Amino acid sequence: ITREQLESSGAVTVAEFIEPVFAQMARGALESAGIECFLEGEHGNNMLGPAFWARLQVHRRDEEAAREILEAA
Repeated sequence: ITREQLESSGAVTVAEFIEPVFAQMARGALESAGIECFLEGEHGNNMLGPAFWARLQVHRRDEEAAREILEAA
């Protein structure tokens, strides 16, 4: 899924991460549950360090399920 596809469907940010590894783990948890997601800024942390957070975004229709999965992880 691309960022443009998510934005056109009403994407929402369900989590923000300073550490790329945690962002990747969260994305994997959502994808394994069948939730399409996009990780915005996952590579920015490598360039800017703590000044940049990665944002995990999902379709608005999946927001509640995504938040439940992330809370349980």
